[in-house]
This record gives sequence, C-alpha cells and structure tokens, in this order.
Amino acid sequence: MTPTSFFRGLAPAWALFALLLIIVSGSALRSAELVVRNVLVDIEFLPSDFDYSIQDSNGTRSGSDSFDSGYGIAAGLRYSFARTGDAHGFLLGGEFVGAQASYGNTGQLTDYGLRLDGGYGYALDDRWSVNFLLRAGYGRASLDLDANASFSAVSVSGGALTYGAALGVDAVIAEQWQISASIGYLKSSYSLSGNDVDVTIDRSGLSASIGVLYRISNLPRPLE
Repeated sequence: MTPTSFFRGLAPAWALFALLLIIVSGSALRSAELVVRNVLVDIEFLPSDFDYSIQDSNGTRSGSDSFDSGYGIAAGLRYSFARTGDAHGFLLGGEFVGAQASYGNTGQLTDYGLRLDGGYGYALDDRWSVNFLLRAGYGRASLDLDANASFSAVSVSGGALTYGAALGVDAVIAEQWQISASIGYLKSSYSLSGNDVDVTIDRSGLSASIGVLYRISNLPRPLE
C-alpha cells in the first residue's frame, strides 16, 4: 500500500475530526478542561481483508482473501499534556495488544505485542472529549491452517508490524470512570516462516473499538 492510498483511507476520519473541531471552536470550548490520566481496556474489531503470498517447495502463490472474524484486546495507559485550564493538548499512550482472526474452520492467525499512540485531544465539555491518534506497534504472530483445497497445511510464526490512525470519543459515566468508542484505519504486515514455508500477509481496512477507562487522577498538568 502506498502512502497516498493510506491517507486516502483516512479521509472520512479526517473529515469527521475537522467537523468536531469546528463544533468545538464554535462553542468556545464551554470552559472545558482536558485531563487524561487513564488506564484503559479496549475490545477491538479488526480488518478482515488481506493479501497473501506463500513460498514453499512447490513455488510461490499469492492472492487475496478475508478472515471470517477478527477481534482483539488492548490494555494500557494514556496521558494528556494539556496544562491547567486548557481544553486541548497532545496525547501519548501505550498498550499491550493481543488479537485473533479465524479463517472458517480451517485455522487462525494469532498475534500479540506492544503499540504506541500519539495524537491530540479536545474536551467538548466536562463530560465529552474527542481525540485523533496515530498508532504504530510491533509484535509476534503465528498462523496455523489445516490443509484445504487451496494449499497444504501451514504452521508458521514471525513478526507483525502494525500502523494506523483512529478517531475516538470518550464519555464520563462516573467521577473516575469513562467509556470510549473509536473508528479508524489499520494496516498489519506479517512476515512468517516455518518448516521451509514463508508466508507474508498484508491486512488492512477499517477498525473500531469500544472500551472502559479509569482516570487515575483528576488533576491537570501544572502551569509550570
């Protein structure tokens, strides 16, 4: 995937984020204050479509396919650098992520690793805030498939590189508890091998998440 096609895939998220910024500016931020000191747990819904290439003693085969389902979980921390009184500011976070995608009754792709998030957040009021995050991560993955009409049994493992972007919204439901939702674009590239078989998988598309956040502290960043 080229950089041009990557940013074209982000166009709907950019447009929605721009609309939210206009709303925020028009409301003069309503004296809101951005405070993010959160522990988070997200359930993620991951892209299904992928391109693949398999190289073994029979040669090289490639094509496109899709998983029947793909789910993940992310657990980590997120912090805002907004000063006291600021309704907006930079965000930084990190998560441990794990995911699994099923390929019918034939097998599954499993991966886990670490991911960094960086972006910007706006507090719409004391309850609602929005954020736009760029993310990148690296981990380990394994692919186990039974033999079928397309290819022989496969059991390979290796590295997984992921990057993407997401537009999210957080809502306060109690003094220190929030719920969150996001939608974005995610691309994962897998380089796997084992038993004289090399497999590459490029998986990309829309992703979404829902989650729960616990605010460790309600105190904003000091003025100095």
